[in-house]
Amino acid sequence: ANSASLADYKAEFAAVAAAMREEIASGASYRFGGVDENLLDGSMAADLSTTIDVAGTTVTLRRQDLSGLVAEIDAADAAFANVSDAGDAANLGAVADAIARGGPQLGAARDQVLDDREAASARIAGVGTFASTLDSAGLQRARSSVIDADNRAREVASRLVALRQLAVDAAAATD
Repeated sequence: ANSASLADYKAEFAAVAAAMREEIASGASYRFGGVDENLLDGSMAADLSTTIDVAGTTVTLRRQDLSGLVAEIDAADAAFANVSDAGDAANLGAVADAIARGGPQLGAARDQVLDDREAASARIAGVGTFASTLDSAGLQRARSSVIDADNRAREVASRLVALRQLAVDAAAATD
């Protein structure tokens, strides 16, 4: 790649990496009980669990910790910033390796979020009659948490694909 196009690739790569970090670290778009909720960044002290019926049936949403993915994004971003040209196999290889290590971490978290959402939906749908002891605040917290985590995980996944494509495009670019 010529120096101008490589600079453009680097700027775009850095912007996508920054957006991914933001989605994971501070993408919680709601507060519950005065606390920002974020199932993805590892900040919750425990899994989110709430009772959904008088029999004591509970729904649990597992917290995720994508700090390992963030570290891989950081590694890919640093390596890409150091790429000297399209033939820089060492740095481009480091980018590819970091993305390859981070992708499965995101995939595992997304799978758990989706499994938790399905389980919660099934348990809630199985409640025939809600009683006055219903923890509606807890259900709203669970609903908001899983929707937020799923939306942000989808966004991070699409940006991971964009990072991968940017690295491939930069490596394939010619003068």
